[in-house]
Amino acid sequence: MKDFNLNRPDDIITPQARAMKFARYLAGTYIAFVMDTDCEAPRITMTIPLPESAVGYIESCIWFFKHEAEVRTYYPKPVAEICEESEHKGQLLRLLNYFNARIYPDQTDGGKGLSDPQIYFAPRFYITEDGGFDITATTFVNYKSWDAVDEISEYIIRYCPEVLNDLAPYVVGVLKGVLTAEEAIDRFETELMGIE
Repeated sequence: MKDFNLNRPDDIITPQARAMKFARYLAGTYIAFVMDTDCEAPRITMTIPLPESAVGYIESCIWFFKHEAEVRTYYPKPVAEICEESEHKGQLLRLLNYFNARIYPDQTDGGKGLSDPQIYFAPRFYITEDGGFDITATTFVNYKSWDAVDEISEYIIRYCPEVLNDLAPYVVGVLKGVLTAEEAIDRFETELMGIE
C-alpha cells in the first residue's frame, strides 16, 4: 500500500488532472492552446495575443511535473531569430541579470493578508540553452503554492506576458545594438519604474 502524505496536494491530484483542470480554464478564455506530453509530463503550450504590442503575441508552456509546474513564457520566433543573429548577446545577458535582480511581481491580496505585497513566485529571465535562443521568463511553482494562490492563472496568462511585453523594447534595442545594457537599464528605470 502506498504511504500517502495527505498534506501534499501532489499526492492527491495527479499532474494529468492538474493539466486538464488548467486546460478547462483556458477553454473559457481567448487563448489558443494545445495539450501534449513532453519528458513524460503533461504540457500545455499557449499563444497569448497582445494586439497592442510590437511583438503581437507571447508564447508560454507549462509542464506539470510530479511536485511542481514549470511555467515558461517567451518571445515568439522572430525575436529568437534576432537574438541568434545578434552580436550583442553579452549586453543582453547583463540586462537580463539586472531584470533578475529587480523585477518581482506585485501579488497583493487586496490588503487582507499579513503583508502587502506578498511574493509567492517570481520569474527568472534567461536565454535558453537548447540552441533556440528563446528569451524566457521561467517560474517553478510548487503545487502547495499553486493551490493556495488564487491569482496563479492571472500570473500565467496575464502577468508574465505583460512583463515580457513591457521589456521588449529594451531587449530588442540591446540585441540590435541600438541601446547598451546600461542605456536600457537607465530607460527602464525612468520609463517603467519611475526612478529619476
